[in-house]
Amino acid sequence: DDAMILYSKILEIDPLNWESYDNRAVIYYLVKNDYERAIADINKAININSMSVVSYNTRGLIWTDKGNYDYALADFDKAIEINPYLYEVFNNRGYLFNEMGKYDTAITELNKAIQLNRFKAGAYHNRGISYDRLGEKQKAMNDYNKAIELNPNLTSAYINRGRVWLEINNFNNAFEDFNEAILI
Repeated sequence: DDAMILYSKILEIDPLNWESYDNRAVIYYLVKNDYERAIADINKAININSMSVVSYNTRGLIWTDKGNYDYALADFDKAIEINPYLYEVFNNRGYLFNEMGKYDTAITELNKAIQLNRFKAGAYHNRGISYDRLGEKQKAMNDYNKAIELNPNLTSAYINRGRVWLEINNFNNAFEDFNEAILI
């Protein structure tokens, strides 16, 4: 709440401070789960600075979570048009295509993200989900392993890897992964 108050006060003083709208939108989105206010603030940020890749990327994530996939894709496309070299945008497009059930397209996007930054766990984890849903369990396992190697605190990677262990009847490893997820 302190951050929310701070950004609101900044905006009272400087109503053209697009970064404060953007940051407040992230709080509405991730902390308060208030998508409508988050979208309203992101829209204000974009109206002030139409070249903000961060704003388009954030709004794309919000649209994805709301199930408005066409809007999400349009925002990610705009972000790439502005700057085609950001890992986060390609990772989030991969996440979007996973949500849409377009796993092969997701893999293509996530491969681009990994080419841009091979040291981030998120794209490996998301690509693991794509492979998992396509039934390519070994590729999924390899990506979950890499995600965990890069970020040993990525709970969802342990959970997803545990699910794969269960599907191949390796109950001991599944138990270990689920246990690790609980401990994180």
